[in-house]
Amino acid sequence: MLPTEAVIFSTSIPASRWKLFGQSLLERNIRMARQAGAQKINLNLNDEDLQFYEKKVKKHIDSLPGIQVIYGNSESKKYFKIPANQFILFGSFSKPDDSFTPEKGVYSPVIKNDQYLIESDEDFVKARKTAIEVIRTGSGGKLAQNFNKRISIPLSRLFSEFRIKPNTITIVNFFIGALSIALLMSDELIHQAAGGILVQVCSIVDGCDGEVARMTTRFSKLGGLLDTLSDQILAAALITVALFRVYTSYPLEVFIITMSLVIFGVAGMALSAIYFIRRYSESMSLASYNREFLEILPKSDPVVKSMLYLQYLGRKEFYSIMVCIFCLFGALHLYMVIFSVLAMLGAFLFFYLGYKYYPQFRK
Repeated sequence: MLPTEAVIFSTSIPASRWKLFGQSLLERNIRMARQAGAQKINLNLNDEDLQFYEKKVKKHIDSLPGIQVIYGNSESKKYFKIPANQFILFGSFSKPDDSFTPEKGVYSPVIKNDQYLIESDEDFVKARKTAIEVIRTGSGGKLAQNFNKRISIPLSRLFSEFRIKPNTITIVNFFIGALSIALLMSDELIHQAAGGILVQVCSIVDGCDGEVARMTTRFSKLGGLLDTLSDQILAAALITVALFRVYTSYPLEVFIITMSLVIFGVAGMALSAIYFIRRYSESMSLASYNREFLEILPKSDPVVKSMLYLQYLGRKEFYSIMVCIFCLFGALHLYMVIFSVLAMLGAFLFFYLGYKYYPQFRK
């Protein structure tokens, strides 16, 4: 069990010298320790760092729930001991054996390539590059990592500098998505093209809330739930508008078949994922279905391999750019027909994999 207490102490380098994503390293490490489960933070700082904390950092830390900050060293026998200018990735706390050395109950950071004391401008630049690369490759598929995130990460860095909260980004992005849906309802090709472009913009900005959360260590269950609800509402609205395009572009029989495939396909996949989350997962996010189920299934199973490929086609990073391309030519109805067939196939594979592998899982 990891310590529930941390000591952050001064080094020969002032804690105010560098800011990483809008936060001093001192503030970042306090937030990092809190997110890792430390409820009591002991600040063993020199006078210069203590004054900096009181003037610049304390007002941001006071708003953190369930945290007690005191001055001085710890009287506990078990705690994290972190230099104020230490560079640590948040994932380090999930691998304490690789990232910390426990000596008589004191957990000190291990010095390694992606974790070290920042003592120069070169160290800081390296740390920033390392953090950005971890964020870029830490989520999403190849399309998101090599296209979307090339745009979203610079935006996220700007948002972090201005201390814009992840939930604020989620809410603003929801309204961008709502505007795109409104434009797609128009019969004018130029409006449909603009709506398609905004769908892709929405997909790019959608990554910013998670990136800012990682950059500034602002994680919350509410944020994850809000992001999931926003994504699902916009996806449902997009499907509805696309079905309307099918209704106005094809014979009634084609619309009925397409709508039936979409309803049964999407509902089937959603029910399977929700069942897994409620019964086998501690997370409130639908994203856990991929991370905790699909991604750990044996890749030697051809059905699993097929599902992973098919599942990627339904991810926002892929379908948003496809919707954008089809909308540029006023062909959203055609994309919806293709999507309906893939959705029904996906539902069948979801149920098959659930029937085969769910019994092996325990909450």
